[in-house]
This record gives sequence, C-alpha cells and structure tokens, in this order.
Amino acid sequence: MKKINRRKRYLIKSFQIKLLLRISGILIFYTLILGWAMYFAFLSTLMPEVPKILYTTLLKNIALFIVPIFLITLILIVIYTHKIAGPVLRFEKVLEALSRGENTEEVPIRIRKGDELSDLAKKLNQLIVSLQE
Repeated sequence: MKKINRRKRYLIKSFQIKLLLRISGILIFYTLILGWAMYFAFLSTLMPEVPKILYTTLLKNIALFIVPIFLITLILIVIYTHKIAGPVLRFEKVLEALSRGENTEEVPIRIRKGDELSDLAKKLNQLIVSLQE
C-alpha cells in the first residue's frame, strides 16, 4: 500500500475546500450581521456628533482588527480539516486494499495523536481483524 504524505496542505482537496468555504461563508455572514448591528446600535446614533475623519479612522481600525482574525481563522480551519481528512484518507486506502482482496498489514490503522475519528479507526481495526480470521 502506498504511504500517505502527511505534509501536504490538502489531503482530500475537494472535502477540505468545501468545508473551508462553508465555514468561511458562515464567518463572513456573522461578521456582516455583527457589523451591521454595531453600526446601527452605536455609530448611527453618534454619527451627527462624530467628525468624518474620526468616523473613517474608526472604520479602518475595525477592518484592521477583523481581517487578521479572519485570516487566522482560515488557517485554523485548514489545520482542523487536515485532522479530519488524514484519517478519512487512511480509511479509504485500507478499504480499497481490502476490496481488492489484498491482505493489509495496516492493522491497526494508525492515526496521529490529535486526529479526529479515532473511534471509527478502532471499529475498522476490529472489522479488518475479523475479516482476516
């Protein structure tokens, strides 16, 4: 069985990109809702009294705060999806080998500490051992 390169940024590209886009969309939506609520709750009531230069400075500072947080969140999403996609890719490879009738030495299926789906890995290991008997 071919060894999986765990240093890739995207293991299952379509899965990770879909998840990244969905979570990013949710983040953008809630950021817009929060920004809209803040604007109408605070800034619209203060607008006549706040000079225009102070208002634009405030908006720039808000943008300088939101953009880095959004980028950090995107990086964390990629890392998290990697922790899900790695085990899924390992399961896929082992199950493909079993479906071809190969005797796999991948029992137990090993996943890295901190990866998700460890319970599923245990159940698949039990299934593989029972099939090989």
